[in-house]
Amino acid sequence: VVAEVHKTQLRFGLQPLDDGAYRVIVPADGVAEDRATPPTLDDFKSRLKAFAGTDFGVHSPRWLSRFGDATRQAEHYRVGRVFLAGDA
Repeated sequence: VVAEVHKTQLRFGLQPLDDGAYRVIVPADGVAEDRATPPTLDDFKSRLKAFAGTDFGVHSPRWLSRFGDATRQAEHYRVGRVFLAGDA
């Protein structure tokens, strides 16, 4: 199932870890108004069902987080003789 979903949903990922747990990445449903509010297990299960057709029976997450839509990027990378550069 995961390989088939990943063919069309490149931002979806599921990776087994050494201790029997999995790291799962699934696109959020829009951007949270308050980024300090963590996602819930129900939010996560809902997104899994939307992308993979199943929630894989997920339970007891160690950590849930939202990350990365680059909304804080610079408005201009070059202004006059100044060029902004850097990485995450």
